[in-house]
Amino acid sequence: MAEGTKLRADARRNRERVIAAARELFTERGFDVPLEDVAKRADVGIATLYRRFPDRSSLVVAVVLDNLGIMRAELERVAEEGLDAWTGLLRVMRTFVLELRVGMMLPLMLEAVRGRESDGALEDAVRVATERRDEVLGRMARLVERAQAEGTLRSDVAVGDVMIGFVQLSRPLPLGSREFGREVTLRHFGLFADGLRAAPEGAPRTTELAGDPLTGEDIGAHLLLRVER
Repeated sequence: MAEGTKLRADARRNRERVIAAARELFTERGFDVPLEDVAKRADVGIATLYRRFPDRSSLVVAVVLDNLGIMRAELERVAEEGLDAWTGLLRVMRTFVLELRVGMMLPLMLEAVRGRESDGALEDAVRVATERRDEVLGRMARLVERAQAEGTLRSDVAVGDVMIGFVQLSRPLPLGSREFGREVTLRHFGLFADGLRAAPEGAPRTTELAGDPLTGEDIGAHLLLRVER
């Protein structure tokens, strides 16, 4: 019994290391990074990787699901710690943009399922990812509304605007070194955060936003995670 428990624990740790390594390498080098490099970064054998993830698609989906779980956990922590809404929003933004690079998730998921329409396991995973995405959007919407009620977040935006900003900021750019890319992301993160901040009372806005605020429903309708039949 003890030996079986140890084997399960070892398998779980190996799986977690592979997912973490894949997340790092997908961010650094893109979706086509050799799986041998993922195994090496995770400090496991390639056979171990393939036992957990029989192909690249299953690994990509696992990274997406893990990211969504981390996003949900971060939102839960912010709520439990009782931070003011603006401080909580900034912390969530930093996690989503600078650590998880959420802008990579949707393209990776879509690439993983393309041409795999008959794969029932992938379809189930996409369904779970969609449910988790919707839960994250719901929690984010409540944080956005609380920041607006506190008067720290501009009133002419909605959760969809904030999430689309995360996606745009965290997409990798062909900017040479990783360090320079992170520096640029940090700079534009600050610009985006400042643009979300409510103007002082009586101060005019320098830029009017086009169109209507983007809601969670807009995200669900236009950023789809599904396997087409």
